[in-house]
Amino acid sequence: MSVAPPRPPSLRRNAVSVVLGRGASALMWVAVTPFALARLGPERFGVWSLFFVFGGYAATLDLGMASVIMRFVAVAAARGDRRAVRSVLLRSLAVSVGAGLIWCLCILALRDVFLKLFHVPASIAPEVERSLLLFACSILVFSGTQVLQGVLIGFQRFDLSNLYFFAGLVLHAILLVWGLGRGFGLMAAAAAMVSGNLLAGVLAVRPISRALRATRESEISRPMGWRELLGFGGMVQATNTLTVGQLHTGKLLLGTLGSLVWVTQFELGFRVANALSSLPILVQGSVIPAAARASAGGGVAELREVYGWACRWVFSLAGALMAGLWLVAPALFTLWLGPGQAPSVSVARALAVSFAFATLVGPATAVARGAGWPGLETAMFAAALGVNLAASLWCVPRFGPVGAAAAMALGFALSGAGLIVVLARRLGVSLGSWLACTAAPRFLPPAGVAAAMYALGAGGGVETRTAALPALVLQGGLFLLLVLGVTWPVGDSRVVWGLARSWMMRVGGAARRAGGAR
Repeated sequence: MSVAPPRPPSLRRNAVSVVLGRGASALMWVAVTPFALARLGPERFGVWSLFFVFGGYAATLDLGMASVIMRFVAVAAARGDRRAVRSVLLRSLAVSVGAGLIWCLCILALRDVFLKLFHVPASIAPEVERSLLLFACSILVFSGTQVLQGVLIGFQRFDLSNLYFFAGLVLHAILLVWGLGRGFGLMAAAAAMVSGNLLAGVLAVRPISRALRATRESEISRPMGWRELLGFGGMVQATNTLTVGQLHTGKLLLGTLGSLVWVTQFELGFRVANALSSLPILVQGSVIPAAARASAGGGVAELREVYGWACRWVFSLAGALMAGLWLVAPALFTLWLGPGQAPSVSVARALAVSFAFATLVGPATAVARGAGWPGLETAMFAAALGVNLAASLWCVPRFGPVGAAAAMALGFALSGAGLIVVLARRLGVSLGSWLACTAAPRFLPPAGVAAAMYALGAGGGVETRTAALPALVLQGGLFLLLVLGVTWPVGDSRVVWGLARSWMMRVGGAARRAGGAR
């Protein structure tokens, strides 16, 4: 049975949903960070940052079930195979929750090791040890929640998946601010994690049940066996583990080879750079199920179309955001945290380059996973982590947080080139045309604008928060106008403007009709 993949408008809708939902979440964390830093202090904030690191690792050590279910639910739903959907849901949930339980027990057993490994001061050691108990519970809850979120994505319900994720994050942030304001410290941070994860999972149950009932029962069902589930999932888990290692190796080495203050400096730069880079990277979330549906139809042409669409829009967004961050980082950090943030500004600028390389290879990783070629992605991130680790061991003791960011960039650049070449051959994409017509026109013009403005005096240090706001608005606004001008010939800006104008006309028409009805 041949199934046509979703057309670009469907991809566009899903991508916008992902970007808006996760982008709002990232911005919320940026807003909460100054309050959390002031209440926790540098050392407790560094511990809280490490919670996120280990939470990221725990999220990947589920044998890849969150990603497996995303692909196989999309394929089974396209075929109208309710039995296969139910089978992969129950098996993925069992494996993921089992892995979460193991993680929970390991955290409980290794609390003393955590205290010694990361040089936790004796004055806060009891508080850290108690907070690890709640943090372990949050990992167990999240192991089930992420599978349920993956089911919604497999059913193409990106709107609900992102809505419930954001609702959980809002609860997380509210409880965090409330708890820190009352002096509960790291215990408040850990308890907020548990509550947010639980809410996101509970909200997903009902729409999943409705989607299952709406999926027709195929006469010829093809439920996925354990070998297929664990084989594909094992490759995806390896990739996810390597990805988290690629993102956080430098941070861990800063804690073991340096100090918790270095971890905090890196984390502040990482939060801003990661928040902005997550917007183009999140577009890729809509690409994975689209590529899975295309592979169900069996056509390379459809996969090539999905890849071309992803490259165009991921690169357009990433090129502007990363170049803009590099330019306005001093004003942005001064406005955000006050003066004296030079180390974190340097980290953010280095990470802007690193994440630019990451997004350059991002569409290739999404298409490879959706098409059922997870080994390509795994090999790429294994090479990236190896380069990153080797470079970090040399760079971190010498250059501190900036060295960790530079090592990450080197890992992405060297390994990503190999994956792009391999995928281009499989899809029949001309690499020269891809570079000249797709990648370069979307990365080089924004980088050129940022470099030119910096050479003319923009992007320098700002002494006060009062001066930072007008500097940020002026520099950011001028940068955006210049980027729109130099990229107008490519056509992306015209498409976005056309969509925005169409949306505003529809909203205006609806408002006029509502007024006439009254």
